[in-house]
Amino acid sequence: MTYRKLVQKAKDVMLNAMQNDASLEQVLKADPLSELGLEYANWLPKERVTTFFIAV
Repeated sequence: MTYRKLVQKAKDVMLNAMQNDASLEQVLKADPLSELGLEYANWLPKERVTTFFIAV
């Protein structure tokens, strides 16, 4: 998957997870990005990546 397609897929997944006014805590608990099989670095953990997509 190209980087651009990966980012678009992540955006789509996050928009779906945020439906029905889900709170940040609910989205983090649901771990919507897990389906993408991403690897995270210590300096950029999963919670920070998830929060980034909520803020955008």
